[in-house]
Amino acid sequence: GGRQLAGGKTMVLAATCGGMLRTTDLGRTWAPLNSQPQFSSANAIAGFGKLLFAAVPCYDLFRSSDGGNSWQMLDTGIAISNLAVSNNILFANSQCNGIFRSTDSGISWTAIDSGINVECFQNLFAEGDTLYGMTDPPNIFRSTNNGDIWEMIDSALPNTVSQYSLIDISGKNIAVEEPTNPDTALYFLFSSDGGDSWSQPANPDLISGYSWNAIFIKDTTIFFAERNRLYRSRGFSFNWELLPGDTETFWAFASKGNAIFGAAQDEGVFMSTDDGDRSEER
Repeated sequence: GGRQLAGGKTMVLAATCGGMLRTTDLGRTWAPLNSQPQFSSANAIAGFGKLLFAAVPCYDLFRSSDGGNSWQMLDTGIAISNLAVSNNILFANSQCNGIFRSTDSGISWTAIDSGINVECFQNLFAEGDTLYGMTDPPNIFRSTNNGDIWEMIDSALPNTVSQYSLIDISGKNIAVEEPTNPDTALYFLFSSDGGDSWSQPANPDLISGYSWNAIFIKDTTIFFAERNRLYRSRGFSFNWELLPGDTETFWAFASKGNAIFGAAQDEGVFMSTDDGDRSEER
């Protein structure tokens, strides 16, 4: 099992405890990449065009130009936590050292944290031409000019918000988990306009209060994963349903076409083509 998935136009990559895997046929077959042993602990994976990137703790950043068959280590000098791609530009955050941009496919990097008064970033996302960063202390920032200038977009959130744990973005739709007391409740926060305004839909009574592992938006469906449970809301209705069965503990999701892939800790990669009604191990 692993905790990193990335979906592209022609393939899906999975970083597992046994190394990097690649599928080009919707998970029917998975091929191990010709990767170094250290790939078993990749922090982040991303790609654009024919290039693939893998950020590995203690070993820096690796790049492949042949679909993962061979890799080159790039000495970035950055302890990369997350990777994102926008307009064929590579972005990375180092958890407590800011956000960086590379316009030459990972060879050189420039700090791009103007307008951000904190250094610790939990997450970094690219959605089309827009970048989003989630920080600790908790704030959400947005950039529409490749990271040159950042603006805080969560000033309209409820005053009760003290910490963000998970975030996912699809188009202008943003879903955020804000944990309060883990023994009581979790807040779900939603924006449909890229963070200009926010709502706090009612929490599903079914959710137990355990910390959620992952949020994933696919078209107009939102999935929340917690320990051995998976919840779904269709059509941004926020009418939640607990999906049946002994659900795996999912930690990461990716999609390709109408297929959704879920990485389950110690249990492999699962795929669903019917919006999560059924899944099969791939």
